[in-house]
Amino acid sequence: MHVLGLDIGKDTIFAHLLLVDGTHHSLAAVPNTAIGFQQLLQWASKHQAHCASLHVVMEATGVYWESCAQHLHDQGCQVSVENPARIRYVAHSKSRRGKTDAMDAELIARYGATMSPKTWLPPSPALHELKLLVRERSALLVTLNAEQNRLHAMNHRAAANPVLLGLIQERVAFLKVQVQTLEQAMHTLVRADRSQRTPPSADDHSRLRLSQCRECPC
Repeated sequence: MHVLGLDIGKDTIFAHLLLVDGTHHSLAAVPNTAIGFQQLLQWASKHQAHCASLHVVMEATGVYWESCAQHLHDQGCQVSVENPARIRYVAHSKSRRGKTDAMDAELIARYGATMSPKTWLPPSPALHELKLLVRERSALLVTLNAEQNRLHAMNHRAAANPVLLGLIQERVAFLKVQVQTLEQAMHTLVRADRSQRTPPSADDHSRLRLSQCRECPC
C-alpha cells in the first residue's frame, strides 16, 4: 500500500506520501479541518494513491488527530495512530530526526512503511463520549485538589481573610458538584450502553473500569 505520513498540529497538517514505486511527494500545510482532510485525499488521488490503497500513519498527539483519523477511516483509508515516542525511538536508532513539520511528516511516513503499524479502529460513540467525560473529570479533580489545598492552608493562617475563605469554600463546593454530575453521567452512559449489549463486550469492561475509578479526594 501507499503510505501517507501526517504531522498534525492544532491548526495545520503536513503530509508526506510514499508510493509503492518508491517515489515520494510532500504537501505543505493544509488546515486541520474537514476541508483540509478532503484536500489531503484529493492531493493523494492526483498521485494515484486512492483511499482503498492508502495507509495513513499519524501520531497520537493530544486530541488534534482524532477528527482527521475518523474522517480518513470513514473514507476507506487504513489508519494507524502511533505513540510519538515510538516513532522518535525508531528515528533515533536510524540517526534521523525531524527539524521541521515537513520533515516530521516524512519521518512518520517512513516509519509506517518500515514498521507496518497496526490498524486503528474508531471507538464506539458511547465509548468516545465516556472518554470525554473521564477526561473532563480528571481535569476537574486536579483543580479541586488545588483548591482544597488552598482551603487547608487558609484555615491554618494566623488570621484568615473571611472573604477569601468564603470564595475558596464556594469554589470547592462548586467543583464537587461538577465532579458528581460527571460521575452520574458516566454511570448512566455505561448502564444505557451495556443494556444494549448481550453478552457484555470487552468495551463494556473498559467502561466499567473507567467509571469505577474514584480518585476524588473529597
